[in-house]
Amino acid sequence: MYIFLDIDGVLVKPDEPEDEIYLKEVNIEEDLLRFNQDCLKEFENVIRKYNHCQIVISSSWREMFAFKLIKALFSNDVADKIIGVTPIISHGVKHSRYHEILNYLEQNNALAKPWVAIDDIAAYFPKEAPVIITNPKKGFDKHAATKLDDFLNERALPKENLMTSTVEERYDAALGCFLGACVGDAAGAVLEFIGYKPSMAEVKHAMTMSGGGIMGVASGQVTDDSELALCLAQALASSQDFNLEQIAQNYAKWINSHPFDMGMTTRHSLGCFRKAKWQRVCDKEGYAIAMTQAAKQSCTDSKANGSLMRIAPLGIWGSRLDDNELAQCAIKDSSLSHPNESCCDAVACYVIAIARLIENKGDIVNAFNCVVDWANHHANFEVRRWLQNAKENVEVPYHPQVGFIKIAFVHAFRHLLLGTSYQDAISQTLSGGGDTDTNACIVGGLIGAACGASGIPDDMKRGVLHCETHQGTHPRPAFLHTTQLPELTERLLAAKYRTINFQYL
Repeated sequence: MYIFLDIDGVLVKPDEPEDEIYLKEVNIEEDLLRFNQDCLKEFENVIRKYNHCQIVISSSWREMFAFKLIKALFSNDVADKIIGVTPIISHGVKHSRYHEILNYLEQNNALAKPWVAIDDIAAYFPKEAPVIITNPKKGFDKHAATKLDDFLNERALPKENLMTSTVEERYDAALGCFLGACVGDAAGAVLEFIGYKPSMAEVKHAMTMSGGGIMGVASGQVTDDSELALCLAQALASSQDFNLEQIAQNYAKWINSHPFDMGMTTRHSLGCFRKAKWQRVCDKEGYAIAMTQAAKQSCTDSKANGSLMRIAPLGIWGSRLDDNELAQCAIKDSSLSHPNESCCDAVACYVIAIARLIENKGDIVNAFNCVVDWANHHANFEVRRWLQNAKENVEVPYHPQVGFIKIAFVHAFRHLLLGTSYQDAISQTLSGGGDTDTNACIVGGLIGAACGASGIPDDMKRGVLHCETHQGTHPRPAFLHTTQLPELTERLLAAKYRTINFQYL
């Protein structure tokens, strides 16, 4: 965990009486280089609780004082955690400190790592950035200390009961899954709705995360696939059980955000509350029951890919559940919109594979065997046949049944078993045409879990992690921005389950 630390308004308060100033003997004028003793104490007390923290100075002090002089103001044990300073960019740039942080992470090959900033000026950051804002008149007080402590505690990676994967490997696989799905989605968005099979030149262009296309997306911008996955992830990360009602409400929040792309099955199920009949059910019995009932009435025959495209975060959150429990969670989520038996069984197989790849990073054989074992006992014949297609390397056509869940499902497992690299898997998927964003999202989530975030090309990751949606024709609200992926992934991994709660259905 990186902590990007401002100083003025954080460890220094304006116009302080001399007896409140903590001075450490350094070779510079004492009235310039000094911290507030109480603020420093509060900060260091929190930092000492978390061994995984690394501190980077982002304050303008780095422009005035030598790094070693700033570092000398901290206690020795905390100073050992201070590893550098952020680069300096023009102060005229919007959200300048945020971009300095991203530049630092990029320079240190750490774009996928979680971070938090501590600062007294909110305008230096976009709304969705992980920042603890202090009151400059109070500095880093007990309130700020509690916020930082809570933030770090929620995102501390679990250390107990590890299986094959180390903490770092689990995180790499988990972020690879979530980021891999989003990167595939963003690349495929550029080719969506073009109406023909793209050329290799068009595929290569899309994979530069350039944005544009028929939908006019910003560079690295995702579509409905990943936006719904973010909604699911936020619901899972904020609860200690599988709270289907909270998940449904998050999906409803997405519907109300005026998405620029939405499938018909999703519209009739997750969007049912826009009709008075279903809104009354929502008010009386909850959104989960309303959506499930609406889906059962209108969408049972649909074998569209809309529930599979959003489900990857469940595999991360439930990576320590047994396969049967995790499958039940997946089926409940799919039933909110795509209750067809083949959709539900396919979604269950997909999250089981993700969970096993996180627990045993890179063990493709074990992951597939776990999926087949569950499917042989629980899945219908059609889904078992799809798994056999994947094993036999059957190249399912991308046309004419665009959006059919079988397409992305078979290709995802086919590439998994072949050991295809992330870049090649996405390239081949996009080359097939059809539902490019969703197919690449589904393939990218599974292959990303196998190869980890470290196996996804940096320039593709950068586009998604740096995406500013207002640069395209569809600016989106902060809760749907992909800049939050690293810290959200940590929260999913840190989940400690109380119960698997199916009380809403």
